[in-house]
Amino acid sequence: MSEHGIRAFLRPPHRRISSHPTMTRALGVDRSATGGVEDLAHHIAVVSARDGWRSAVGMISARWDQLLATRPSALLAAINALPGEAIIAMPSLLIAVNYLRHVLRGDDSGRFHDLPFDAYGRESRTSDLLDALVAATARSAGQRTSGRLALAVESARTARRLLEEASDRARADAQNALPQLLARWGRTFELADVGGAREYEEAWDLGELTGQVQIARRAAAALAWLHADHGRLSDAERWLERARRTGSLSSRHDAPLHLAAALISNDRLDPEAAERRLLALAEAPSRDYWAAELWVRALVARGSRETAQMHVTLHAEIQRRPLTLVQDGANRRHVGAAAARIALLQNSAAPTPPEPTIQTPFDGVMAAAAAYRAGRYRAAITHAMPAAGDGGSPRLRGGALLLTAAARLGLRRMSSASVAFGSAHAIIEAEGLYSAYGIIDPEHLRELIGLTGLTSSASPDALNRTTSGRHRSNDIGRLTRREREVLALLASDRSFSDIASALYISVNTLKGTTRSIYRKLGVHSRAEASDLADRAGLA
Repeated sequence: MSEHGIRAFLRPPHRRISSHPTMTRALGVDRSATGGVEDLAHHIAVVSARDGWRSAVGMISARWDQLLATRPSALLAAINALPGEAIIAMPSLLIAVNYLRHVLRGDDSGRFHDLPFDAYGRESRTSDLLDALVAATARSAGQRTSGRLALAVESARTARRLLEEASDRARADAQNALPQLLARWGRTFELADVGGAREYEEAWDLGELTGQVQIARRAAAALAWLHADHGRLSDAERWLERARRTGSLSSRHDAPLHLAAALISNDRLDPEAAERRLLALAEAPSRDYWAAELWVRALVARGSRETAQMHVTLHAEIQRRPLTLVQDGANRRHVGAAAARIALLQNSAAPTPPEPTIQTPFDGVMAAAAAYRAGRYRAAITHAMPAAGDGGSPRLRGGALLLTAAARLGLRRMSSASVAFGSAHAIIEAEGLYSAYGIIDPEHLRELIGLTGLTSSASPDALNRTTSGRHRSNDIGRLTRREREVLALLASDRSFSDIASALYISVNTLKGTTRSIYRKLGVHSRAEASDLADRAGLA
């Protein structure tokens, strides 16, 4: 169903609900003052007796957004005031009760399950659209928080299909719940790395349209993070501004807002601002965004003490969660990026197998970065190229193209290095994604800038800060063709005299060439040079 289609079927029932005389009086009391909320359960009972429990459920749905943010206890009391027949007819009300109890206990409210259906493997038999949507959404949430992302996506897509296939009247009756449901579908798709933007945008639009400003703020904050995560910083800033001017501060749902702001500040080479943004997370725990927070904090970390602490924190967070929550989707990507960043700050080689398993474009970029730092330039190009193509996110494409450019430069393929750097530069400068330049050796960056004549809008000082102290690649590419030939033979067991004979040069000439190789590579022995030759694939 299109955005305009949803708008069309929402407007008429919104007027119809507000024109209901009994409900208008009840809602009037609820809106008049904060104290009126205390009487909500009483009004639910009155409306149920006079007009039927469905009218009372509609009344709860209409006030869900506001009361969830301010008085979840009033919502729980209101549901408990419904007659038993309502619970029998709409088992999804039990899901709402379970959810609210999580909220009131201060637990992670995302970690609830569709108890009436999911725990016993039964499907909802209800013909009520809202009940079916809530059941499918809760089932998806339960599957998502237990790490069963494929099943969670399937359940969310089932809910989406139910909505799109329903009649206009049925969709209209479910109007007030849709923003909440859409936001949860969006989170499932986002965490599985299969989308989410469409659902968040619709949740924002419908939240604004129906006056549910808190869920609109939540959707905007989630969109800001989603775009920032993928390097679409212009879109991220737009949604960040919408989130800030919508609704009110939420200690439970503003984590993606603060994370997006911190990531944008880091990408714009302002780590101090990023640190200030992260301080706000003390009041808005990340919960479902725990892996994203680890990644952002690793990016912002400075100094050996902070890096060591991040190393401990990363492993502690991984250990306290089921592997299924760590090894799939966006969590897998964020944890992997955090680990790679910490290894880089510690100037240590990240553990990468000789033939890494490439499942996603992100895996390819991580493998390319590891190969590049080891001086294995051909492998770096091979791993990076799939992610460098059109259709990927700016963050991945920019990094892949930079690694391709620097690796080609290392192999002295100057023309193709210039082309790759030009493409990377266009992506990075368009979004202000300046932190991406730090993925390559600063000397390579300076040489590529000099080679192409391209400059960055980032200040030179800021650019130097973000690339300084990085683990330098072993620059085998600076060797001449003859030096690379000698290096490959040095990695063998052959003696100097045998190597000299094979190359038709004198031993003294060979020794002079060897000294030049050692100087360029920053090594001091044949064993060290042989190790670099082996890692670079020359041996």
